[in-house]
Order: sequence, then structure tokens, then C-alpha cells
Amino acid sequence: MKEVFFAKLDRAARYVTPFLLTVVLLLISHVPMNAPGMSRITPLLALISLFHWGVYRPDLLPAYSVFLLGLFHDILGGAGIGVWTLIYLLVYKVAELQRRFFFGKTFVWVWLGFSILAAFAIGIAWSINSLLTGQLIHLEAPAFQFLTTVGFYGPIAFVFFYCQKVLLVWD
Repeated sequence: MKEVFFAKLDRAARYVTPFLLTVVLLLISHVPMNAPGMSRITPLLALISLFHWGVYRPDLLPAYSVFLLGLFHDILGGAGIGVWTLIYLLVYKVAELQRRFFFGKTFVWVWLGFSILAAFAIGIAWSINSLLTGQLIHLEAPAFQFLTTVGFYGPIAFVFFYCQKVLLVWD
């Protein structure tokens, strides 16, 4: 009886791992930095997570989880509610739909694919935020956000591949 309980607990912990990793990255992204003006220009680490799990294991991060993560980002970020929820759902769905293309490709191709999707996501966020504020927002902040997000993709993807190999293997 105890073995069945612990097996179910282990399985539940494995299923919730991608969601919790994404929450941790989302929280790290929203930690204020000491550099002047940098707290608004942080990498979108959760976007990396959404892309990874959308391509490699969409069964472990369902769409309702992505919706909750986007809503959490909207609440933490103070922008309009629904902006990042929509962007997260779009990024996740595009990554999921392109699984067949990315699967089996070299890391450089996957990184390039993420870069294109990140540019798309940051461009949408810039457009929506410009519309909400009623003025064009300077492009320096989104450009820096794009560069830092793409720069963090490699190390974070490595950690995710390791977690996938060690923690998320069953059956």
C-alpha cells in the first residue's frame, strides 16, 4: 500500500516539475535588479521554459498551466492583464505545433527557432504596450530584452535537458 502511494506521489512530482521550474524562472525574471533602469529590462526566462516544454514534452505542461503562468506574469509585471497570458499561449502553441520540425535538429537550429519566436513574442508585447500607453515605446528596452533572453537560452536549455533526462524519465 505504501509503495503505491509513493509511486503516485513520485509520478505527480514528475508531472508538476516543468510547471514549478517555469514558476521559478518567472520569479527570477521579476526580481528587481540594482542597476538603474534594468528592472524593466529583464530576460524572459519563462519564455525559454515554455518553448522547451512545448517542443520536447507538451504532455507535461498543459495549456491551462501556460494560461496560469501568463496570468501570474501579468500580475507580477503590472502590465495589462492578459497581455503575457496571450503571448505565452501563442508561444507555447507555436512551439508545440513545430515539434516535428525541431525534433532531431541540432541545438543551433532549435536555438535559432527560439530566437525567432522570442523576437515575435517581444514584438507583440512591444506593440500591445505601445497601444496601451498611447505612444511608441523606445526600441532599446525590447532589443536588450531579446538579446538577454536569447543569451540565457543555452544554459537554461542545458538544465532542462538534464532535468528531462534524470527526473522526468518513467514508464
